[in-house]
Amino acid sequence: MDTSIYENKMEYPARPKKPILSREHTSEDAELYAASLKTWEKDMETYQESMKEYRAETHRLMDKFRHDALDDVGLLNHPKADKIYSKAWEDGHSSGLYSVYQELCDLAELFLD
Repeated sequence: MDTSIYENKMEYPARPKKPILSREHTSEDAELYAASLKTWEKDMETYQESMKEYRAETHRLMDKFRHDALDDVGLLNHPKADKIYSKAWEDGHSSGLYSVYQELCDLAELFLD
């Protein structure tokens, strides 16, 4: 199974840096800071929306991987498919999706015999 098709190809959103007002500042510096802060607040809204989209895409891809992997090993309609997949995920996800798939293949041998 080619697990690379389940990688999120979207660019990870860059978090905007919050402006800082130095201790030694003039009223002009404070005005510039206030303007920068307003811009930052708008940028943060955009960032949060971008993160929401990024997470939604990641979630969609993980759901597709789960469906495709269970289907590939013949466990998609198994009554314990959720538990089997959870075990495979728990044991393999730290090493990547291919490792999860390998764990699922090993578990399928137990449940399909």
